[in-house]
Order: sequence, then structure tokens, then C-alpha cells
Amino acid sequence: MFRLSVLAACLALALVGCSDPVPQPQPQPEADTGIPSSLLLETEPEGVVGIAEVLQSSAVGDEVVVKGWIGGSGSPLVAERAVMTVVDASVYNKCRDEECCETPWDYCCATEEAKANMASIRVVAADGQLVAKGFEGFGGIDASRQVTIRGKISTLEAGVLVVDASGVWVAP
Repeated sequence: MFRLSVLAACLALALVGCSDPVPQPQPQPEADTGIPSSLLLETEPEGVVGIAEVLQSSAVGDEVVVKGWIGGSGSPLVAERAVMTVVDASVYNKCRDEECCETPWDYCCATEEAKANMASIRVVAADGQLVAKGFEGFGGIDASRQVTIRGKISTLEAGVLVVDASGVWVAP
């Protein structure tokens, strides 16, 4: 008898619940947060200047072309943001040649020289916000790949260089 009462109560609740459906929220279209494919360059831009030279002789707003290796830390590609660090191509990284560690892109063998020749590269959307998609995998970008960046200096202060990229060429 008890089971029959419980079954009847559940049936009554189900019928009442089904008579007035709760409106479901409609999915909203996601904003395009991806890195524009137009950022990838088919050929390497000319006019490469070393990062150390840019730090010494450039100003905020200058257009520059820098070449380097993605690296300088254990995680040179920021997750969920189009930001990466690049160490000037002229900085010798013994670990890349001798395979002396598992993360050669962190420049553990040339830390001080890497710090003095490093830039942050980012992609900024039209609204001035960082693109909310990481670089990793975009156009073959990965830690320890060589890239040439064309862009505009947005920060140049106390040895910190930030370049807003308008073009990225990934070396084969």
C-alpha cells in the first residue's frame, strides 16, 4: 500500500510539472575571439632589428620587425590570451643544440642574456582588448619555434618591450 501511495504522489508531481514548461535560455552566439588568420604572413618580413637595439633606440608607437625564438620561460605561450614571449634570434641557446634539458625554450643555460633580449608579443582586437585565444598551435606556433614579428611598440620601459603584432611569420 505504501508503494502505491508513493507511486501515485510521484505521478501527480510529474503531471503537474509537465503542464507548465519552464522556458529554457536560448544559447547566445559567441563573439569571435580567435586570432585573425590574416596575422600569419606567407613570407618573412624584411628589416629585422635585434630586440636589444629596439630597446635602446626605439619609442612607443614605432613600427618594428623583430626575429626570435618563442621562449624565455617555462610557459612562453599564455593560455587563453594571444600573448607570447620571444628571445632575440641572436641569443645562443646551448640547450637547443645539445638537448641538455626537457624545456630548452626556457633558456635555463642563458638566463641573463635571454632576459636582456626578450620581448612580449601580443594581439590586440579592434576594441583594444587582448584577443582571448592563445597562440599555441596557431599557424604552427609552439614553444621553441622561430618567428619574425611585424608590429607596433606599445610598451618600452625599463627594459620591457611589448609589441602589438600586425604580422607573424613562423619559420619552417
